[in-house]
Amino acid sequence: MSSTRISNQEIWTTDFNGGAVQRLTTNSAADTGPRFDASGSRIVFNSNRFSGRDDIFSMNADGSGLRQITNISGGNRAPAFSPDGSKITFISSRAGGQRNVWIMDANGANQIKLTTNSSFSNTASNPVFNHDGTRIAFDSDRGSIGNANHDIFTISPTGTEERRLTTALLRDTHPSYSPDGSRIVFISFRNGESTKGEIYTMNADGSDQRRVTDSVFRETEPAFTRDGAQIVFQADYDGDSEVYAINRDGTGLRRASNSAGFNTNPTAAPQPDRDGDGAGDACDASFDVQTGTGSNVAVNAPNGTVTFSQVATPGSTSFVEITPTQGQMPQGYTLCPTCPAYDISTTASYTPPITVCLAVPANLSAADFQSLRLLRQAWTCVAQGGAVCPAASGSGEVDFLVDLPPISGLNFTVAGNLPQSLPEQVALFTAALTDGEAPNFVFDANLDNNSAVAMPAEIPIFRNGFEGN
Repeated sequence: MSSTRISNQEIWTTDFNGGAVQRLTTNSAADTGPRFDASGSRIVFNSNRFSGRDDIFSMNADGSGLRQITNISGGNRAPAFSPDGSKITFISSRAGGQRNVWIMDANGANQIKLTTNSSFSNTASNPVFNHDGTRIAFDSDRGSIGNANHDIFTISPTGTEERRLTTALLRDTHPSYSPDGSRIVFISFRNGESTKGEIYTMNADGSDQRRVTDSVFRETEPAFTRDGAQIVFQADYDGDSEVYAINRDGTGLRRASNSAGFNTNPTAAPQPDRDGDGAGDACDASFDVQTGTGSNVAVNAPNGTVTFSQVATPGSTSFVEITPTQGQMPQGYTLCPTCPAYDISTTASYTPPITVCLAVPANLSAADFQSLRLLRQAWTCVAQGGAVCPAASGSGEVDFLVDLPPISGLNFTVAGNLPQSLPEQVALFTAALTDGEAPNFVFDANLDNNSAVAMPAEIPIFRNGFEGN
């Protein structure tokens, strides 16, 4: 959306609850008319930041990668991507001063005028592609039919097959297609109020026109959400211009912005789907990565990497973000609240060891960085040599293969970790510290039944499921 919540009009994003607000542009000009591409990764908008006139720009969804697309006299505004992102349709008044629908490549090449308005009083506005890029809808006052003088039209991307979809009293404006191209949402003033339009929908051919809202307030700039279930729009219900969402049948009205200033030009992006499994991140608790076979197989999550030393059978590795608390920390440890934490599991058949690397927050001091420790909690037990992993009750035995270097160091590799549910004292056991050897320890949840070579030293390897120093 475009907002004046701080100063001049800038491009912002927010979630549907009005949270996670992010400012994408910062300059002294007016940045308006943003629209996402179909993937939600790019935004196209118009700005007068360089020449004082409107030109078209694009940027990544996080505000990076700014590009100027047009640089020509005459206003260039109201851009919208084609479904595949290869084209942009927009309005320009460069030729003769009349506002017409144009089309160009996404990099600004091959700019072609699609419509011809006969005079300065005839204009075209708000062009947008349909779902497959075969039609462009726009509104225009390009000729009257009875009392209808500003209506919704469509045209092909080659400038042919122009069709008029509405002929209602007063104006119909701001068309936008549903994701499947079957419906068009638009604003109509047909109910007699010249300054307060209402939201309507219709079939893509202009039939079955239905009223969605019925209020005494001004509503404008509607657009379908990417699932087609809701419509986002701008309204002044509380005397302040805010962004709202409503179900396509007119129920479920809710506010999606709440700030000072003027909030307008809402556009809905598809929900992020970082792992590409078709489930949006807000509905998908895990980040799932297909894990192939081979040696040193690396599996990447957004803030971490797991490397399996050997994978025999492929599967899926799942990363579920968790939120540890200070109360879960072993004695002497302080929680890093900004560090990533995952519950990691896999259906792949692998041979230990596993290497886990997690991202380090950039704002950590050098001293804090030096004191960081990667803590492992509640990893799945791996039985070896025919042993059985302990159950939650603490029964059963398991081989833990521990590689201890010379006594001067305490680095080690564990092929199977204690479940967190086991009592803390199980994490303390005696070990044979023989240079270069890798002794086997067999023990269960009952400390008295632990079997190992007796030595006077006790080495804490796990406490409450966490790795110790």
